[in-house]
Amino acid sequence: MLNNYGQLGTNNSQDLLSPVEIDFFKDKEVIQATTLSWANIVLTKDGKLYSAGYSLTSGQNTSSVFAELEFFSDKKVIKISSGYHFTVVLCENGDIYSFGEFTMGEINNRIAKVPINITEIPTFFKCGYSFGCFLGYFRDLENDFLNFFKAEEFTDLEIQGVKVHRQLVELRIGKTIDEKMIDHLTRYYETEIRAFMLWVYTGQYDKVKKDVVIEIIKELDIVERSKMSLSKFLSELLEDEDSSDFTILIPDPEDEEEEPIDIPVHKIVLMARSGLYREMFKKVKDKSTEVTDQSGMSPESVELLVKFLYTAKVSITADDDPETVVNELQDAKEYYQLNTNTSINVELQKIRREFKLI
Repeated sequence: MLNNYGQLGTNNSQDLLSPVEIDFFKDKEVIQATTLSWANIVLTKDGKLYSAGYSLTSGQNTSSVFAELEFFSDKKVIKISSGYHFTVVLCENGDIYSFGEFTMGEINNRIAKVPINITEIPTFFKCGYSFGCFLGYFRDLENDFLNFFKAEEFTDLEIQGVKVHRQLVELRIGKTIDEKMIDHLTRYYETEIRAFMLWVYTGQYDKVKKDVVIEIIKELDIVERSKMSLSKFLSELLEDEDSSDFTILIPDPEDEEEEPIDIPVHKIVLMARSGLYREMFKKVKDKSTEVTDQSGMSPESVELLVKFLYTAKVSITADDDPETVVNELQDAKEYYQLNTNTSINVELQKIRREFKLI
């Protein structure tokens, strides 16, 4: 690999034919690295940026060792991407910065804030080779349920070779799956059933099989339900205690004598959204109908988290002690092993702004 500008960070400019470990990062957790033609940039878990090679700010000097990009020292960077001669940086608060050599002449070896407003942190962030940066959004709810469908864990029903979760399908279509329905669905090919189940789990249509999915929806007489997005369906499900099959007991960490608060929930939602609950249900199978929350969070924060698992939204008032809620939910991301953190990061950022915590 070329090292003419010292961009490999090996403290020299000799080219390398095989990988070597960079001692500088031994005590750091690297989450992303990107390369330009004349520099390498590394992002660590604490939101810091490091670079080696041709200077990214002055365009005059080179460095053969990695050093922090001081411009971003007071910012938390969450994503980076580079083209051939430029880099774009996304910060946790939604700010985007770019630097490098742009063929259109807008930026020339200086760091500048990109004049666009980001109201929701993108999950897809990619630069083109010569110019342009593409932002994309994969909704946490849809993405989690899609992965849950693909993983085929905890499935208890198979139709035309497609393994699904009976409870989720029945709740989504508002009907009991009996032998007559199964016989009817077996008229369709495996790919068509899979496309229908894609809608069941995510509310999204397979572009190729959309007409067939609509046909199945009409035959099952669930046209009105098909108009309901996944988030709308889950929001209503949260309020439907009669269909719940599990209870979360929340003790008050400040008062052991106080009776725990109980929240009726649906196992299927907990398993799709939380790695903690997936592992727990693997062990207890169907034997348990309740669990005591061990997170140590306040009852108010646990209730907010449960609502987030269903809706991907967090709504609080000043009475909820905003600073405590933000801190507890920040820690909850790791404890509950949330599959994706995008939505909760956005929601916490909204709370920080609303209550002037930043």
